[in-house]
Amino acid sequence: MERDDGVESVYHIPSQELTGYGLNSGSAHEIGEIQCFDILELMGKEIPKSSVLGVVPKDIEIFIGLSEVIT
Repeated sequence: MERDDGVESVYHIPSQELTGYGLNSGSAHEIGEIQCFDILELMGKEIPKSSVLGVVPKDIEIFIGLSEVIT
């Protein structure tokens, strides 16, 4: 992945490539799939076959405030 990748570029990342990036992030109550993979690896267990798909968005809007009320 590169900073200047084109819009709608698609990335396929196998779970085996994600291990080692998740430990010591957040608190004990914040755990995701990457942290689970790391824990399984540390326990000597097999990492499930899975993948992460990523797509470069066309636009990203960043703002602070409340969303509109939907009625």
